[in-house]
Amino acid sequence: MNFITTTAATFAAACLTISAAQAAPPKELYGKSITVSWLETRSQRDSQAGPEFKSVGIPFSNVYYISSEGRLFARSSARSPGGAGTVDRVGLSGSNAAGDARNVSFSGNKIVSSVSFQGAARQTQISFDPSFSSCTAQVITGMPPGKKSVTVRSITTGNTVEFQSVSAGPASCSIAAGNPF
Repeated sequence: MNFITTTAATFAAACLTISAAQAAPPKELYGKSITVSWLETRSQRDSQAGPEFKSVGIPFSNVYYISSEGRLFARSSARSPGGAGTVDRVGLSGSNAAGDARNVSFSGNKIVSSVSFQGAARQTQISFDPSFSSCTAQVITGMPPGKKSVTVRSITTGNTVEFQSVSAGPASCSIAAGNPF
């Protein structure tokens, strides 16, 4: 197992077991939206498309909006050749009907968002300059140690997909005033 695989596996295990402290968003982010975009590469097979695993690149984006009252709204979007889909969430933590858990924490000039999805995990870390006018982001994805594959429901097609590997490419980050929803 190489360093990246080991790091991703360790990260996935940590995301699935650690609950982040809940802090209020920085006042400088009230009324602003933050968009993080990246390409996620997977070796996956679709339950509707056949038995072979194929390498796919899926463009993802997360949009976070902090209202003028400091309430967090988030939308995750993905696009694939088979379709496009979104998942909307309100608040700092929670889970959906499939049991996928999400946690967003604020600390100084950083936002850390962690999500576990049916055995895999993704962490997005957003760092802001001192004036909160620009940002950088890093996205890390991983699977639990020892797992050979993970089966999830695709947000783009609704089909069941199984993937053997997952990695996130470089992320872009932008900040805008106002509610993007």
